[in-house]
Amino acid sequence: MTDPSPGAAPNASASALPRLLTLAQVCEITALSPSTLRRQIRLRRLAVLRFGSMLRIAEADLRAWLARQRRPAR
Repeated sequence: MTDPSPGAAPNASASALPRLLTLAQVCEITALSPSTLRRQIRLRRLAVLRFGSMLRIAEADLRAWLARQRRPAR
């Protein structure tokens, strides 16, 4: 089996992988500070993937966390 050429289209399994966001990207999306997000991570309220010292947040996990933050209007 050979590796696909650099210009080849990605295979179906690669497109099924979750989109991973950096902490900086999540800060920009949510307008929250890194310390606020790190606190949510430390309290295990926001799921993360760790690659050594790097943190990545799956887009689906961010969406789920945001949905849990929603409060009904009074």
